Amino acid sequence: MSSTNALDQSRCHLIKSFTLTSEVRSTLIEYITVSRYGVFVVETKNVKGRSLGKQRLVVG
Repeated sequence: MSSTNALDQSRCHLIKSFTLTSEVRSTLIEYITVSRYGVFVVETKNVKGRSLGKQRLVVG
């Protein structure tokens, strides 16, 4: 593994602007990265105010 913070693009796949649809609604996911380390979903927002949430650890 390299000492930089960037993923090796030859070892991962980046999907941009992916839309998930169902019978009820749809949602846009900005970035999905698939690598040997896992699947990472990045959703970005531009909002004012506080952002609240819960941290969850998933062990598989």
